[in-house]
Amino acid sequence: MQKKAFSLFELMLVVILIGLVYSLVLGKMPNKKRVKITTLKDLKYTLSKAKIANTTLQLIVYDRCNKFSLKGSNKELDINPEIFQNIKIYKVKNENLDEITFAPYIKDDDIYDVCLRFYLYKNGSSSNYIIEKNEKYYIYNPYYPQTIVTTDKDKAIEIFTQKELLDEYKNQN
Repeated sequence: MQKKAFSLFELMLVVILIGLVYSLVLGKMPNKKRVKITTLKDLKYTLSKAKIANTTLQLIVYDRCNKFSLKGSNKELDINPEIFQNIKIYKVKNENLDEITFAPYIKDDDIYDVCLRFYLYKNGSSSNYIIEKNEKYYIYNPYYPQTIVTTDKDKAIEIFTQKELLDEYKNQN
């Protein structure tokens, strides 16, 4: 009596076909990871993880701070809009906070007011702002990965304008 069995060639052919079908099915599935921003403090750090190498990333918060656009990343945004509600964006001018207004954002022939435009550049630096929310000042320095938070307006201005104080503050935390 002769036993029937698969040859080695037939088994290898089946394994190759299963691998081919598997790769075709997975190739069609979206492989987008989500960028989850939960606080203003982790905004810069989280966006730096979403940035594609050698590109400039731009986050635009628009339409009464309820909508978001992320350019320069292949990841999707997961942001709670409350993070950006009631924020004020400043630069320091003559040792005072000078509120910034941004150019409108145009999408699908509609024009929206912009609450925030935040950039992460190719060289690793970022936008240079102070964001005020709920009596806290979030200081975004272009050359430091972490965001510094203080409740003192004058301290925020000092940190924003003087590198020595920034280094001192960084070492304390």
